Amino acid sequence: MFENMEKQLVADLFVNAISQEDKDHKRLGGIYVLKRFEAADWFPDALQMAINELPAGSFEFDEVRGIESSIADMTEVLQRYIDIVEEKTGAPAIQNEFFSARAAAWYIARKLNQQGVTITPRGVDLHLRGTDELRSSLTVGKAMLFTRQQLDEYVANYVKNFDKLPKRGRPSQEPVTN
Repeated sequence: MFENMEKQLVADLFVNAISQEDKDHKRLGGIYVLKRFEAADWFPDALQMAINELPAGSFEFDEVRGIESSIADMTEVLQRYIDIVEEKTGAPAIQNEFFSARAAAWYIARKLNQQGVTITPRGVDLHLRGTDELRSSLTVGKAMLFTRQQLDEYVANYVKNFDKLPKRGRPSQEPVTN
């Protein structure tokens, strides 16, 4: 599908498709993973493998109309591309990768969801802002930057870090006895 195209042209096609979506948290996740895709090495066969993992018809490409897919599917294709590149090379797809606090929350939420812990990037962000468990020593102005290694170590210890999260829903109440 994208074999004879340059990586930047493919990235531009994804930019156009993602920018057509309404502004919401899914679009923001698409932008984060698109930036990671642009920073990774280019393996057209890995992108095709990622597309093939989606259900048939959920990702369409036409040279005139561009990419036609939901933002969730586009995000999944780009993230899966990075995973496939890392599996093939045995090394991180992006060397010296840094994350802003918001991108770090998205990355942590994605990794935890892959492990079966259901949490949104907003939930992770609120948890990180409310605790001192993950602090970066690297700052640019008031913004903190995190390395991928820091985030991977944090996710590896999620039981220790996330057992303090507030539980969703109403707490169970003791029955009232007269």
